[in-house]
Amino acid sequence: MKEISTRHLPHHPARGEPAMNVFPLFRLMTLTAVLLAVAVGFPEVFGAEVVAASREYYVAPDGNDANEGSQAEPFASIPRAMAAVRELRLAENPVGPVTVFLRGGVYPLAEKLVFTPADSGTSDSPVTYRSHPGERAVLSGGRRLSGTWQRTPGKPYYELAVPEAHDSQWRFFSLYVNGESRIRARTPNWGQKVLRADGRAPGEDPRQAFRYFPGDIDPAWSHPTDIDVVLLQSWTPTLHRIEEIDAQRHVVRFHSTHGRTVDFWERNFRYYLSNVFEALDEPGEWYLNRHTGTLFYYPMPGEDPNESVFVAPVLKSEMIELAGDLPAGRFVEHVHFRDLDFRHVDADLDRYNGVYRQGHMFLTAAVVGRGLRAASFVGCTFAQLGEYALELADGCRDVRVERCHIRDIGAGAMQLGVTDLKTLLTPRLAANAGTDPADAPQPDGQGAAVQEVLDLVIDNNCIHRLGTIWHGCYGIVNRFASRTRITHNEIFDTHWDAIGLDARWNWQGEKYSHGNVVAYNHLHHLGLRYHTDAAGVYQFGPLDTHIHHNRVHDNVAYPYICGFAGIYLDQQSRGAVVENNLVYDVEWYAYFQHKGVDNVFRNNIGAFARDGLIRRGALSDTWRANHMEAYRNLYVTDDDIALRHGWVPGDRPPMLRRNMYHTLASDVELTFADKSFAQWQAEGQDEGSVVGDPGFRDPAGRDFSLSPDAPAVAAVGFQPFDPQIRTAGLYGPDAWRNVGRRYPRRQPTAVWTPADLARLAAFEMDFEDMPVGYQPDVFRLSTSGEGTFQVTDQAAYRGTKSYKCIDRKGLARSFHPVIQLTPRGLDQGPVTLSFAAMLHAETPAPLNVEFRGAGGTSETGPSLQFLADGRILAGGQEVLQAPPGTWTHVEIAFRLGDDAPATYTLNLRHDGATTQHVLPFRHDAFNQVRWLGFYASADVDGVFYLDDMKLSLEE
Repeated sequence: MKEISTRHLPHHPARGEPAMNVFPLFRLMTLTAVLLAVAVGFPEVFGAEVVAASREYYVAPDGNDANEGSQAEPFASIPRAMAAVRELRLAENPVGPVTVFLRGGVYPLAEKLVFTPADSGTSDSPVTYRSHPGERAVLSGGRRLSGTWQRTPGKPYYELAVPEAHDSQWRFFSLYVNGESRIRARTPNWGQKVLRADGRAPGEDPRQAFRYFPGDIDPAWSHPTDIDVVLLQSWTPTLHRIEEIDAQRHVVRFHSTHGRTVDFWERNFRYYLSNVFEALDEPGEWYLNRHTGTLFYYPMPGEDPNESVFVAPVLKSEMIELAGDLPAGRFVEHVHFRDLDFRHVDADLDRYNGVYRQGHMFLTAAVVGRGLRAASFVGCTFAQLGEYALELADGCRDVRVERCHIRDIGAGAMQLGVTDLKTLLTPRLAANAGTDPADAPQPDGQGAAVQEVLDLVIDNNCIHRLGTIWHGCYGIVNRFASRTRITHNEIFDTHWDAIGLDARWNWQGEKYSHGNVVAYNHLHHLGLRYHTDAAGVYQFGPLDTHIHHNRVHDNVAYPYICGFAGIYLDQQSRGAVVENNLVYDVEWYAYFQHKGVDNVFRNNIGAFARDGLIRRGALSDTWRANHMEAYRNLYVTDDDIALRHGWVPGDRPPMLRRNMYHTLASDVELTFADKSFAQWQAEGQDEGSVVGDPGFRDPAGRDFSLSPDAPAVAAVGFQPFDPQIRTAGLYGPDAWRNVGRRYPRRQPTAVWTPADLARLAAFEMDFEDMPVGYQPDVFRLSTSGEGTFQVTDQAAYRGTKSYKCIDRKGLARSFHPVIQLTPRGLDQGPVTLSFAAMLHAETPAPLNVEFRGAGGTSETGPSLQFLADGRILAGGQEVLQAPPGTWTHVEIAFRLGDDAPATYTLNLRHDGATTQHVLPFRHDAFNQVRWLGFYASADVDGVFYLDDMKLSLEE
């Protein structure tokens, strides 16, 4: 005979509610008790099995953990409610659904909450933690600051003594004011052009030091070793705490775990500095002096610090962990969270100082699940969190995240799946696991290893203002997880990829990341010009992903490396189907496959993409398999670019067929990799494709709807999907569908213009401060075999060192070795190059020096040759005899611009005598400097030396 449990029948009046007449209720209770007694004693009389009743517990900020947890006498803390649920399960069997109601208010967490298998529910008896209806409970990992703010004398900011922060007792890296995160004092300020480095520091670790331009970093700043350098890179930036500033050499040193050099992407790479007291110069910025415990804050316009709510985080990284016991096969199951706020967790900048991984996936999240199953987060808010908001990691299954609002996050919104493939390929999780094959991952009841992540649903969530600290994060990233459904989410105001499927580097991971669906998402206003090589939907590795009915638009990129696409399949993508998507107004290709196999792009619309409809990436000797099909796609633009780039065929050519291209511009013809459409098709490309108007209703107004009888239907068989694409994004009541409109988007930051970048081409080197063997990063060295350039002390024009070129016979290229400079935007103003050169007396290697324009060797400007017989030629004309073993000082000067003459002045000083020549450029078309090179021009074993090298761009 089963026991039956009932909830307490007497009604406890809520605060402020009048008491009710209890006599009618007493008679009802008596009758109910009699009926229940009969039911318990004689269940067969009623013809049905007795079902356990639900239970409720209450928690309130003004409660008491000594209470019984009823509505009238609530608990004070969530841990006490968790204990009550565990006690209930031990005391009663069966137990019906259990709900823990949190009354409105803030619940400060002094330490992380940990849910274990003992906190689980069952399918018949789930456990739900939720806000009381009509109220909102906030789980906070922070502490509200108290005290009186005082105006700092002579400054626009205020200060507050925080005694607990004295001598770093409480060091926080985030500050939340009136429900919004604020920015640590930084330079340059957000929105301004960031700084540029002066390249590597000679003699230093090229991963952990760089030279700064005078004035960019001040060694006299307060507490310089509390300052973080943020290196922006191409996609994922890195944060580094300054260890030392060498004021004399203009060198800054720091720690880094990154395998790449600081200048991997650009010699004058980008960075900014955070946590600089002297940079506290803009509203919304703050600074904590961890030594004195003084907090400084520059108020926003109209903001009174003494009328504002300041919260500083106490917890770092995580506030809740749902920790299943995977080795024992025990999980946290049937636990649900509804209508709760998770807020105020810090980023751990000490722990992750100098750490790199794509997407910042070394980070954890405020709420972390491992071995979490049959659970959900519904209607919750995640905000003001320092790392990722939510992580569903090893062993999670059947977890739903629905109608959640995730905003103002230090990193990204969600990390899904196992981070590292080795976790799934190594022996089974167990304390005594060895190397025996029997220790391989063991399947559970569903035929999958317990670590595998399956069947996650991420639906109808609003996600925005991500990357406030860690800029290069994903909005949602699905790692090694299968059958994940990411649908109907709205994501905007991010630095990098909105949705990523990142199970990477080799094909082994396919078994653990397959069958995923990304559909009906609205991804817009992505990118803030810090990063590039990105997309609305980005994939790196999974098998057979289905990407459909996504609307992606208004993506912007850092403009000087690659771009920000709509949908992007990167390496090891296989069997993906990309169909029925709409992509427009993006700064790259609408669709892009870098490297992959057997992927299909069909029935998509692309429009107004900087580089056209689609591209497939390059091939190499080690990567010949790169195959895709793209058919029945439509593209419209307002310029002449249908496809900016072509591609080499590879083992199987990409199949472009039955696509339709159109331009709104009446005065241009579309180009396909700089070819006409007829030339493009003559190469075997785009069989059955056409150029013509597909019939969009108003493409200039961004209305891409098509009628069933639109020309595109008959021309290429396009299947309109307008009714479906209109449902992309959030669904539900209007208030929810429009929630994102309540929050202003950050605006893309300013970037260096081509004219700004041109100034960075200037350099001056005498090699005296460089170690022997060093290769300065001013130039990029291209070579093969034993040919090279390096600093030497064997010869010098002045001083003790110079730059030595060692040429060798039989190198792969006749011009190897070569050092080259590739400026951007150098098309205006004066240009002066000076250097000293000497061919080796016994083994001279001929030297060529050339300036080239956009057309390469067909647009050569000044050109100089030093021959082994001592002749110096300028544009083929002999201008001097300088025997090998003697130094010649050279100065080449010219102007660029519309009215500049196509000539240059050559000054040569040799053996005490100076000669001057005014000579024409080799080609009249030369009008900008895109390449400056010094190279060995003969197939010989020989040497030459360079010294006192200087490029000036000033009068």
